[in-house]
Amino acid sequence: MKRPELKLKSTISQIIAATILFFSLAVFISIPSVQAQEQKRLNNAMIEVCVRAEAQNGRAIIDCIGRFSKPCRAREDNKSPVMQEECLEHEFVLWDQLLRKQVKGIKDVIQAGEAQERFKTSHDFWVKHRQAECRLPYILLPPGFTSKQMGLDCAIRLTARRLAEIKSLERLLQK
Repeated sequence: MKRPELKLKSTISQIIAATILFFSLAVFISIPSVQAQEQKRLNNAMIEVCVRAEAQNGRAIIDCIGRFSKPCRAREDNKSPVMQEECLEHEFVLWDQLLRKQVKGIKDVIQAGEAQERFKTSHDFWVKHRQAECRLPYILLPPGFTSKQMGLDCAIRLTARRLAEIKSLERLLQK
């Protein structure tokens, strides 16, 4: 028959061991998470840096299309259609974030009042146009990777062009 204090010591030892294991795993798991966050930050800056450099040198910022998605899609571990789509989706999100930032910037340059309202209306129509235009592959092609890839390529291309237009307009307004 075991004595009660031995059973208590054994239970406490198990709790301590489980706690140490839990915290060790938590640290081990968080290291890749920190690395992934840093990589995501670098990926997010990749297109923005390219756009800034191209604009400053008077070149077309649309040449930055694919700056993220091409290397992402070429990686050996990214061969499945789902992972290929994720590369394109991530690039679209990056371009869309840049466009939103630029739209906010030009709104600050445009004087308040009717011009700002007209710009907002115009931009809202453009967003609807992009959605309709880039939905076309989904409508005409059978569901699958090709239709999604074409739709995302369309959205990235149109968003990059819109960003270039708004950047040009903002430069003109600031003169």
